[in-house]
Amino acid sequence: MKHLIVSRFLIIATVAAFGCLTGRLSGAYDLPAGGLFVSAHAESAYTSNVFLTADEEADVVIRVLPSLEYLLAEGVIHFEARAGVEFVRFIDWSRFDAENFKSDFLLSFPHEDRGTRYFFRLNGGFNEVTSAAAVDGALLQEDRFGVGGNLEYYVSDRGSLRLGADYLDRNARTDGFASRRITTVSFGPAHEYSERLSLMASLRYRNTDISGVTPALDSDDYAAIAGAEGRLLARLVGEVQAGVQRREFDGDFDSQTEPYAFAGVTWEADEMTDVILSLTNDMQTSASNLSGRTLFVTLEGVRRIREKLRVNLGAGFEDSTYVQASGNSRNDDEWSVFFGADYTFNRHVSMGWDVSYADRNSNFAASNYDVVRTAISVDARF
Repeated sequence: MKHLIVSRFLIIATVAAFGCLTGRLSGAYDLPAGGLFVSAHAESAYTSNVFLTADEEADVVIRVLPSLEYLLAEGVIHFEARAGVEFVRFIDWSRFDAENFKSDFLLSFPHEDRGTRYFFRLNGGFNEVTSAAAVDGALLQEDRFGVGGNLEYYVSDRGSLRLGADYLDRNARTDGFASRRITTVSFGPAHEYSERLSLMASLRYRNTDISGVTPALDSDDYAAIAGAEGRLLARLVGEVQAGVQRREFDGDFDSQTEPYAFAGVTWEADEMTDVILSLTNDMQTSASNLSGRTLFVTLEGVRRIREKLRVNLGAGFEDSTYVQASGNSRNDDEWSVFFGADYTFNRHVSMGWDVSYADRNSNFAASNYDVVRTAISVDARF
C-alpha cells in the first residue's frame, strides 16, 4: 500500500512541477481557487549517537522530502495543506531506511478582522515518523495522526471565551513500545487588558490512553492555568503561562501533582537582533511507558546580517523525572549548546547549517551519554 502511495505522489509531483514551469514566472500554479506549489527539503546530518544511548553508535542520515502545497488566502478564509513523502536513508543502519508519508493542514476563519464575534482555527495531519528520543533510548518508527481546533467567542469588546480541543494518536510500529492516544480539552476566559496585552485563564483536561504494553500507565490530567500574551513590556513580546496540574492513574499508582509552565518570549534587542526564551514544564507519557514531568528551557540569540544571512547561538537545559510502571523512579538532566546559520539565496531557495552538542546524565545507566550532531540542509519552494 505504501509503495502505491509513493508512486501516486511522484506522478502528481511531476505533473505539478510541469505546471509550475509553464505557469506564472513567480512559480505558483494558479487554480480556480488558491494556488499550488512544489517544495522540497533535503538534509544530510551526522550524529555521533544515532540511538541516544550510552553505546553511542554514529551514523549519517539523509532525508529528502518533496511536497505539494496548496494555499488559499482570499476573503475571510485562510486554508493551507501540504502532502509529501520523506525518504530517509541511513548510511550504516540501513535497516531503518524508510519512506514516510507527511501531511498537514490549517484552516482559519475569519482570515481578517471582519467585525465578527468569533475566530475559529482547525489544524491537523497524518505523519509517519522515524526518530530517536532520549527517554526511550531507541530509534522508533511511529504513525501520528492529530487534529485540533480552537474557538474564541467575543462576549464584549474586550472579553472573550476560549475553547480548545486536540486529539493525537501516536501508533508505535516498533515492537515493545507503547502506542498513545491523547485527548485534550481546555476552556476559559480572556480579557484584553490593553491594545497590546491580553490576560487569560483556563481549565484543562487531558486523557492519555496507552496500548501495546502492560501494565499500561493510563492517566487523566487536570490543570488550572493563568497567563498573559502580547507585548509584555516595551521590547518584550510573547506569551507566558503558569499553573498547577494533577495526574491520576487508572491502575494502582500514586497520583502526581506538578507545576505547569509555558513561555515563548522574544526580547527585541535591536532591529537586527532577537533574544528568544522558550520554556515548558509539563507532564507526558513516553513510548517506553514512563510517566514523567519534564522541564525544558532554551535561550537563543538570533542575529540577521544584511537581508540574506541569519545566525543563531543558544543553549538548553532539560530536567526530567519519570515514574515507571514498576513504581521505580528515573531522573535525567541534559545540557546542550547549538549554533546555526541560514542563507536565503532568493524567495525560492535557502540553505542552512547547524551544529549541536548535548550531555545527558541519568540514574538509568543506558541513558548516560553525549552527542554531537551537525547537519546541512536545502529548502526550495516554487
